[in-house]
Amino acid sequence: MSYRLLTGILLLCLSTVFVRAQHPVRGEWVKQGDSLVLRTYSKQKFIAAGQLTDAEKERLLQSGASKSFLKVKGNLRYEFLYRSYADTPFALNHLRQHTVQSNLEVTVKDRYPFRINLAARVSNSPYFRNFLDMNLLFDRQQFNRRYKEWLLDKVNKQFTDIPDIKSLETALQAEKDRLEQLRNRLAQPDIKARIVAERERQFQDWVSKRQKGVSVDSLSLLSKTDSLRLSFADTVKTKREELTELQGRVKKLEQQLDSTRRKWAGHIAGVRKKIMAATNPQELKRIAAEEGISERQKEKAEKILSNIRSIGIGRSLLNYSELTAMNVSLTGLNVEYGSRIYTALAVGKVDYGFRDFMGRNLLQKSQQLLMGRVGLGDPDRLAVIVSGFTGRKSVYGSIPNDSVKNHVNILGYSVEGIWKKDGHTQVVAEIAKSTGPSTGSFKQNKEVQRLFRFSDERNMAVSLKAQTYIPVSRTRLSGYFRKSGEHFQSFSLFTYNTDQLAWSARADQSFWKDQLGLMLQLRRNDFTNPFTEKTFKTSTVFTSMQLQLRIKKWPTLTAGYYPGTQLYMIDKERIRENAYYILNGSVVYAWQAGKLRMLSSAIYNRYESKATDTGFIAYAGINYMAVQSIQAGKFNWQLSYSYTDQPELKYSTLEYNMEWVPFKALRLGAGCKYNRLATGQVYWGERAAISAGIGKLGTLQLQYDKSYLPTIRRDLFAIETGRITWFKNF
Repeated sequence: MSYRLLTGILLLCLSTVFVRAQHPVRGEWVKQGDSLVLRTYSKQKFIAAGQLTDAEKERLLQSGASKSFLKVKGNLRYEFLYRSYADTPFALNHLRQHTVQSNLEVTVKDRYPFRINLAARVSNSPYFRNFLDMNLLFDRQQFNRRYKEWLLDKVNKQFTDIPDIKSLETALQAEKDRLEQLRNRLAQPDIKARIVAERERQFQDWVSKRQKGVSVDSLSLLSKTDSLRLSFADTVKTKREELTELQGRVKKLEQQLDSTRRKWAGHIAGVRKKIMAATNPQELKRIAAEEGISERQKEKAEKILSNIRSIGIGRSLLNYSELTAMNVSLTGLNVEYGSRIYTALAVGKVDYGFRDFMGRNLLQKSQQLLMGRVGLGDPDRLAVIVSGFTGRKSVYGSIPNDSVKNHVNILGYSVEGIWKKDGHTQVVAEIAKSTGPSTGSFKQNKEVQRLFRFSDERNMAVSLKAQTYIPVSRTRLSGYFRKSGEHFQSFSLFTYNTDQLAWSARADQSFWKDQLGLMLQLRRNDFTNPFTEKTFKTSTVFTSMQLQLRIKKWPTLTAGYYPGTQLYMIDKERIRENAYYILNGSVVYAWQAGKLRMLSSAIYNRYESKATDTGFIAYAGINYMAVQSIQAGKFNWQLSYSYTDQPELKYSTLEYNMEWVPFKALRLGAGCKYNRLATGQVYWGERAAISAGIGKLGTLQLQYDKSYLPTIRRDLFAIETGRITWFKNF
């Protein structure tokens, strides 16, 4: 109990420290549209867009980020699991297990993103290990995403400041202003009134002169009136001709502006596409230079981290190459650095049991790995990489347990060539040599001499992987080939004193605008597990097929035929892996009846093996299942029926579940199961669940389930499972 308590307190304290660190003491400037906001504990200061230049805004943002040294978000989770009986891969009664996990995303100085993962587990199982793990990973993807966001922002600003567009916009606006003024003048309602008023003025002047006895020629008055009318009409005509000419110029400028905008929009879209497709800072830097964007000022640490592909401290998953170390759990240091020269280093303890494929009693100690890699080029594009590896690993199941030596020393190297056209097309080829699986030191067994004896293929291996996509036919093709000599050793392969040939070929084809999809795969001997005894021949070819039909507003149909594998333990020490075939089909239809949302499913599943090839009771059988789900407001209902037909046992199960969500923070669920054997026996099961959000304290979940498993006595055995979970996101 003290170990569990210490682990929980440790993780909680670490999370609390990081959470407090994300609140800057002096506040920080953040963008809000085109304006800036200074956020502190109690007040906010707002600066409108026009009050600062872009350079001043950038300086304020950088200064605010520097004061917030750490920003942390993530989650903390605790789980208690009780299971009355477990049978895969170990037989165990009354399993009790405590797990504490915390996943943190830490950003230093708003520039350097890291991931910290902590996990601790304690159980009463004699097979499952208790562990406390922690790893620190540099988040390269997030680091590059921030750089891409900055570059995209610069590109967008550049689009609004293009001189050609600005000059055309200015000229167009000026012509539009003139056009609007002229239209207003011609549309004034007092034009005719002005003509009438002028005539009346001249007539009144003529009448006044006659009354005073002044002689006035009426023909002269008429001539003046006509002259006035003709002069004004000519002016109106001239203005209307000017209006037509202005309209033509405005239309021409609009066409030029639209054409220029489309041209630059296409260019900007191409630049954005290149930015999003870039895989490293070097490509982004080259794009910025091509677009005339000045490189932002970088700290020394940022220049170094920008070239780091990955860095892991603690437990991390190693995926270097097929013939050296692939899918290997390493506790230690793992660093990949890529500039013009690609380099990588991995050193630490190897643990193949981190997924519980083996327990405490299996040989797992004193396994070590030291590996270095040097290459030219970019592994995400085109590269040649030379790898060297050495270390020690256990010989699981190959050397008897009473042998004097249970470990072998390994030394080897590989040369790998990588070509990746894009995310769809790539080819990776590798050749490797290693020492043989001999015990003792290299000086004693003289295995080192064989490393450069190229005529000896017994300690050599080759591999080839390729994939491509054909857009015209919408076809995806992928394949894999590996051949290893009987003495070849690495941290990825576990074939001792056997010459192995493994390959796979897969094709994915879509028809009718992706409404119909077909997958076909053939593979030979590519099941790899360090702890299992292979119970099938290495020459066996496994076939997988899958067909899926998806038509809008119609049910989705899926059918598949593929191999599966099962793990189980014998003699409390050895794990066996068996292969079997599965044939299944399903029909799924989502529809609506009034305000009710419905989901209907029908599933057929057939699995087949031989009783002599498996330690399981249910080695073959057929299962039919029908499920109906209904969602209405705050309620969810699910009703399912299944029938299982096995050689030793036939039974049916009817299950009903309901969930009620009275409000967002609370979910209540309950259900019952009715199991009936063909012989008439009835077994009842039940289920209950509650999930409650408790404000800032997080969410608490309680679950209980009672179900049944078939037994060798041709009846059902009750399994009770309880789970308590608490988690908090921050």
